[in-house]
Amino acid sequence: MAAVRARRSDNAPIAENDFLNYISSLHMSERIYACLANRTLLHSLTAIPLAQDPEAVRYIIPEMLRIPDQVREGKATPFIHPHSRDLAHGWLDSATKPGENDCLSPGLRDFVNINAESLPPAELVSATQALILFLIQHAFSTDRPESNLIDIAFKILAKWRNMLWTTGFQGMSDDLSPWQTWILAESLRRTILMAYLLEGTYCAWTLGWCTHQLFVYALPFSTQGGLWLADSEEEWFAQANDRSMGSPAAAARELTSLKELTLNFARSPFQPGDDLFQKLLLVSHHGRKSVESRLARIGQEGAKPWVTMMSFSL
Repeated sequence: MAAVRARRSDNAPIAENDFLNYISSLHMSERIYACLANRTLLHSLTAIPLAQDPEAVRYIIPEMLRIPDQVREGKATPFIHPHSRDLAHGWLDSATKPGENDCLSPGLRDFVNINAESLPPAELVSATQALILFLIQHAFSTDRPESNLIDIAFKILAKWRNMLWTTGFQGMSDDLSPWQTWILAESLRRTILMAYLLEGTYCAWTLGWCTHQLFVYALPFSTQGGLWLADSEEEWFAQANDRSMGSPAAAARELTSLKELTLNFARSPFQPGDDLFQKLLLVSHHGRKSVESRLARIGQEGAKPWVTMMSFSL
């Protein structure tokens, strides 16, 4: 579908113009844009249908498929911290045990039987991460597993994701160190976003389109990859001190919304470094070719601010 540029109205409120500029960057037809640009709909709009970007889908799925092995090997991943296994209460060990999730139906039964409402925050985060790993291993199978079972798993994921969103950090243990507290909080934020990214990618892969939930654009996380990838508490404090120019706690509290991430990249591209999570989000929003082209131009003189279409997900 062709992307349509917004028609800015000098008489429209600033917030409305900003929103129109945003929706004009999405994959949509003239007819869909005309509907969305109707001011009577702006305050009731919660989701937008998007066509897939095949290149983005082909990039994201293989990266996701590598995550279970990375977790098993104790490596850093986009949403599961290597040291979070100390707080995971066995959920991740079970999800990454060789052969444990080879069968779709028995594995799904284990998640259906979980009483998520009774789990403390750290366990709910870990259980949700384990479910995401389960879906990654089955949803993108070339054998095309029974779609009704995959749909059930995604419904459970949506329920748990909403619980993480609404309960947040209520009931978090007071016995955690500052580093452990930050790991758990950032794991929660990234797990919520990863759940939406997984769902959007699966829909794009199977249907050729997905629904963009607008509120996801406001979800925050830390773009300080050095903090997320720190191998020890000492390294984490060193990274926080380097960035904070004052209190490490200030650096730990510094968060960026998905909207800010994508707009900042469009205005002035930056290297996400070794934090794959940021690149996955950027590719899902801007498209693979657009992101890689812009990354290749970093440092070139005369590079202009750039805005492109939203690819397919979130």
